[in-house]
Amino acid sequence: MAVAKSIFKSIFKGYSRGIAGSEGGIPGLLSLWNAKAPTVCPVGPQIQTSAAGNQPDADGNMGAWPVNHPGKGVMVQPAFTQMLQNSKFEGAVSGSPGTAPTNWPLIVATGSLVANGRILTYSAGAGARHISDQTVSVLANTKYYFTARINFKSSGTYANISLRLLSNPAGSTITVEIDGTVVDPATFTVTAGWHTVTSVLSVGATAGTVICRIGAGAGANLSSPLEVDITTPQFTANYIFPYAASGAGATTSVTSTAATSGGNGLEIALNAAMIAALSGGAFTAAALCWMGVGSGEIPAANYNVLTGKDAATDFLVFFNTRVARSYDGTAYATDIASVAWPRGEIHLRAVRTNAARTHFQVGYRRYTSAMVPIDAGVVWGALAAYDGSMNPLTHLRFGYNLTVPIGFLQVQMWNKSASDAEILKVMGYAI
Repeated sequence: MAVAKSIFKSIFKGYSRGIAGSEGGIPGLLSLWNAKAPTVCPVGPQIQTSAAGNQPDADGNMGAWPVNHPGKGVMVQPAFTQMLQNSKFEGAVSGSPGTAPTNWPLIVATGSLVANGRILTYSAGAGARHISDQTVSVLANTKYYFTARINFKSSGTYANISLRLLSNPAGSTITVEIDGTVVDPATFTVTAGWHTVTSVLSVGATAGTVICRIGAGAGANLSSPLEVDITTPQFTANYIFPYAASGAGATTSVTSTAATSGGNGLEIALNAAMIAALSGGAFTAAALCWMGVGSGEIPAANYNVLTGKDAATDFLVFFNTRVARSYDGTAYATDIASVAWPRGEIHLRAVRTNAARTHFQVGYRRYTSAMVPIDAGVVWGALAAYDGSMNPLTHLRFGYNLTVPIGFLQVQMWNKSASDAEILKVMGYAI
């Protein structure tokens, strides 16, 4: 997958005629961090991950990273507890019917099993089934996610019969999602190839147990053969995407929990110039994000992409369903419209004030996973009245109260109202 271009070319004052300088640069840029380091960096691509680490000086100049790790991005995702035993499928032996993985007994075995590391291939002929399952206890008034990556060898209505929840407590409801979109598994046709299949269980007032079932032909005797590869099953009380980090090219996954330095998610320090801009100056902030969640999966409650440490304000965008918005403690600036997207798109998400600091607005630009622009330029929402300050404290939080995974490729800030051309030039994707 193509990831961020080298937009860190001239951050270092003295190494080149850079962004902090006046010749060919973009005055006002205060770099938070980038997906790629400049060629002069002695240690290669770096992502800053320390609240106490180095930040730009007042002129926007970066020094060497005292605390760092190599990589192309940072993935922030919610904490979760895997409730299934042996999601690696250890103990499986190929055969007809074969030997099921430990803790995954074969319930019906009229087909064959091929064990290939963490991938199990279930095969069942016409009118046959070959399935495994586990029984798991669930709590009342709790939502659970049963998710796996499944490679359907042929097209058909196979979603709910390859990954299924059975024997649910009274009052529970179940929805099925294919690649983040809610579907009717009885009528939805799954195309051949790899898909993320999720059964969402909403337990009512009664606790109990549920059966987590995987296989070929589970739930019905098919009139045609079915063969599927299944890998990385998860049954969790919080959302988790099995291959979140791979989509962003990320090498580090930061879990959003109360145990991290910022209280939730990753936290880095803001320098004095950034705090000053957010405290009463004109500013622009932008993040390039890999969307580990489709728009149809955004929960009703708000969750934050990036926020200041002051929980009363959210200076960069956060979502309420599909609508991205920024909050200054008094008013909201929102997207121009409710925007739909599938998992795996890369989004530029931005917020800026006008030069007079009387209004602010939120914008976006979408790209495919191969970084092909979907929108012609930055699409901005309406100007909203700005109360003059984001009231920041000392840190920037990635994924505060996050409930779905998002990967960050780069984050930038300007202590001015940046133009679209300036934003796209620095973010590296102007056309």
